[in-house]
Amino acid sequence: MSRYRFIAAECGHYPVRRLCQVLGVPASGFYAWQADQQRAVGRPKTPAWETALVKVFGVHKRRHGTRRLRVALWEKGHRVGRQRLRTAMRRRGLHAL
Repeated sequence: MSRYRFIAAECGHYPVRRLCQVLGVPASGFYAWQADQQRAVGRPKTPAWETALVKVFGVHKRRHGTRRLRVALWEKGHRVGRQRLRTAMRRRGLHAL
């Protein structure tokens, strides 16, 4: 068990600053870890339109750019703009021929 997890488990019984002092970790480090844990829980998975993007891109044999991909995704019910498509394609390394 990490120090920060121990502090999170015991913070109901003892003050956080005291626990951090005893364990030799900065309180700001604990609060940063706690915020990161909350962000990780609330972080969404890959959106459905991105998985549909990869499928449509593969079906059309890498011949469609953002304009045609946007139309194909709109026909499938995914409302997404060209710039967002462009960003997702760059992130995934997809390039039209």
